[in-house]
Amino acid sequence: VLPEGLTEIGTFAFEGVDLGVEEVVLSDSMKEVHYKAFEHCSGLTKIKFNSALESMGNHSAKLKNVLHIPASLKSLGYYISFYFDYV
Repeated sequence: VLPEGLTEIGTFAFEGVDLGVEEVVLSDSMKEVHYKAFEHCSGLTKIKFNSALESMGNHSAKLKNVLHIPASLKSLGYYISFYFDYV
């Protein structure tokens, strides 16, 4: 869980980093995820969105099994990958 009070994740913040987790939970205060913030994060497959998120930048993530995108999202950049497992 990213800490409450954090409003954005900067450009290249975690790019290429092995976070050691499969899921990141955005705090309720998070409004923006910038360019390549979670691009190429080994093992990261899910980001749990909050209801305040307004913007996800270009190349910001590759996410698996996204079931909910918040209504608050006003801007979704290009090259954000959403993919699903099929049984």
